[in-house]
Amino acid sequence: MDEKKVQQYYTSGEFAKMCVTTKETLRHYDEVGILHPAYIGENGYRYYTTGQFFDYDLIITLQEAGCSLAEIKSYMEHYEAQDFLAMMKEKAKQLEKEKRKIESMQKLIQNSIKSTEYALTEEYYKPRLVHCEEEYLITIKVEHGETLTLQEEVERLREHFLHLEKRDLWEEYSIGSIILQETLEQGKCYESYYYTRIHSHKEDERLWIKPAGQYVTMLHKGSYGQLIESYKIMKEFIRENGLRICGNSYEYDMVSYLATQKMKDYVIQISIEVCSQ
Repeated sequence: MDEKKVQQYYTSGEFAKMCVTTKETLRHYDEVGILHPAYIGENGYRYYTTGQFFDYDLIITLQEAGCSLAEIKSYMEHYEAQDFLAMMKEKAKQLEKEKRKIESMQKLIQNSIKSTEYALTEEYYKPRLVHCEEEYLITIKVEHGETLTLQEEVERLREHFLHLEKRDLWEEYSIGSIILQETLEQGKCYESYYYTRIHSHKEDERLWIKPAGQYVTMLHKGSYGQLIESYKIMKEFIRENGLRICGNSYEYDMVSYLATQKMKDYVIQISIEVCSQ
């Protein structure tokens, strides 16, 4: 390359235009120590050389690869091909992790859209008999049953969320509850487990398999405290259709505090496993 061209000087404005950036960005790079002006004139003007374009391009390339300015500064102080290779391999790992995180978030959002749309368009308080396929749930036991305080509930949910995050099992925002068959037979509807649904079988100590079979299902609209009335409707439907409860009830939040501040607008899907008399 022609040495005369390499040593051609540009003001910070001219150099910024060449690099398609701003003078403020160049000043910031100077402040953090990764791209200093070639010299500063007596008039205070900051001057760059043509050759510094390649330094700027390196900085932008590394930033786009996910490197912080601190990492870039450390690298530029004594960079070699092997250092570049090692850094790119590390960034490839980080980007792959970020890719999985984005894909997981997309799945979370799509599942939320699907369940919310269903909750807003279907009829409420209308029981129906349906066949349900096997489902996989990650559960956490509610130790205190119907005497669970709000603080205890929050603590259990927090523990549940941490478990999902740590094992990369978070596939849905919505939370569900399992009401055991013996609880239903006592005329009560307090939960014994919270759960989050996952879409395939995964080895986990908290995995609960909801069996395939016949379920009476219904959408409840309103607060959790009003669920007992919906259970009365469903039990009457079960009796009238010559069925009996032969398994647990699974409640699933379709519209909850995530979507509305008003408990009267909550929508909960209830599914009770049944069989013929």
